[in-house]
Amino acid sequence: MTCRVCGQEKRADEFPRNRRRCKECAKEYNRQWFKDHPELTKKYERKTREKNRQAIKARITKYMKTERGKASVRKAVEKWKKNNPEKCRAQNLIYKAVKRGAIERPSACSQCGKESKIEAHHKDYNLPYVVEWLCRECHRAISTADGR
Repeated sequence: MTCRVCGQEKRADEFPRNRRRCKECAKEYNRQWFKDHPELTKKYERKTREKNRQAIKARITKYMKTERGKASVRKAVEKWKKNNPEKCRAQNLIYKAVKRGAIERPSACSQCGKESKIEAHHKDYNLPYVVEWLCRECHRAISTADGR
């Protein structure tokens, strides 16, 4: 068969089923189409993620249990620590203060009152002991709103 895009003669298994364009040309076409239509691409990806949420979560969980997955996490953590020394320092100081009993971690969120695992939110990392104690949901909402 001959590809109508690149004009090369190729075997039938190098073409998608019922197509006149070879797999390589089809791949390039799709790559360019997604680049040219970012809104539709985002909508499609969001819909696909929602549809396959459980399968994606299972695949990620399985990957994270492998040595390669663990190494990937370690590398990402080290990169984050290198790029965010003030955040790392503030988090470590709060962790150590709670561990030695100098600061008590409350059992309820200071914003919504939910009782769960409470996290320390730093408004200013230069003041490491000035924190707001929040549940994960409130902490994520505030950090997202702050652009962190």
